[in-house]
Amino acid sequence: VMAIYAGAIGVRVRIRLKIPRDLDLADADSVAFDVMLPDGTCVTWTPTIVTASTGDTLYVTAAGDLDQAGQYALQPIIDWTSPSVVHLIGQPFLFPIGKKLC
Repeated sequence: VMAIYAGAIGVRVRIRLKIPRDLDLADADSVAFDVMLPDGTCVTWTPTIVTASTGDTLYVTAAGDLDQAGQYALQPIIDWTSPSVVHLIGQPFLFPIGKKLC
């Protein structure tokens, strides 16, 4: 099993979102990942929609995204305003970021 360590850049976070059948991810006004860092700070990552029909999204971490060792919590947030206002909050999931020994 590969571990991800603090300071890693280019980590691919790929998530398949479960979207109600009457909504299309391609029509969403916003798709975001709310991320709680190990120190309790909250940030927002904006993923790319890979395949709207299947709900596949991708975020590639940049410098500073994974600077802290510890537990990260990620929660997808999706908003539509047409044909009606819909605000979906996905189930959060946790992922650990390790600390290098040296």
